[in-house]
Amino acid sequence: MHDLAVGICRFSFLGRGDWAVFRGVDTGQEATLLDDIAGALYGPARLAFRRWCLRHVLMPSLAAQTDPDFVFIFLTSPELPEAARAELVGLAASVPQVRVVTSDERSVDAALRPVLMNIERTHNRRLVQFRIDDDDALTPDYVARLNAAARAMAGAGAYAFTLPRQLIVTRYADAPLRFFDMSLPFHSAGCAVRPHHRDRTVFSFGHLALGRRFLHVQDPRIIGSVQLKFEGHDSRPFGGGHPPGARVTELDAEAGVQAIARAFPFLGGVDFEEGAGLSLAVP
Repeated sequence: MHDLAVGICRFSFLGRGDWAVFRGVDTGQEATLLDDIAGALYGPARLAFRRWCLRHVLMPSLAAQTDPDFVFIFLTSPELPEAARAELVGLAASVPQVRVVTSDERSVDAALRPVLMNIERTHNRRLVQFRIDDDDALTPDYVARLNAAARAMAGAGAYAFTLPRQLIVTRYADAPLRFFDMSLPFHSAGCAVRPHHRDRTVFSFGHLALGRRFLHVQDPRIIGSVQLKFEGHDSRPFGGGHPPGARVTELDAEAGVQAIARAFPFLGGVDFEEGAGLSLAVP
């Protein structure tokens, strides 16, 4: 039997991960940094936007998966305010494959290791892990394609997987919504890995380096994901020089909306301006 696909989203998880803010920070400084981060992470305006993304972007894409053979984890922290937690748990309950894990660990890997080991024991299958953020959506046949890759790579000790092509929707300050068709192998939305060692997670590796470190499968033929890059998102602003190595084509607004509705029908009625308005309110 092929590896079990396990998806992971860090939903306002208070701990060390691959955020730029943690680079160069030693363990002695970490507690103070986490105190500072918590104030921003759980601010009402930020959580209102993340909850909007959860409702309108990520969860619909999980519910739309054509292949039900996967497990999905939302990793969060005990500090998550109760209203946000209640909504997260309620939404997770609407899709059978989805569960919420609350951990007081202060690193993503430490929080995930026992959870992943338990899933592996329960299902008696090795795991191939994929990552996704709450402001991203996956193509409805993402799991089907990852499972096909897992079958093809059954003889490999370790491997990685990517759908390089994606649609980017941006909204910064007073600029209008903009739409881009981008190709970049091992961007973060849906990149997957079966590590050599069971104590490693998909967050143990820089996602853009997976293609250099692992035997891998990539399918450039389809649009694999949608990413929202709205004001205040957790990565570098999109635009200007764009990510190094990416092939980017800007679409006009009508073409962008049509491309999303065609490839991601569950997003066809989403009011991106509403979400952008919430993002602009984040301090």
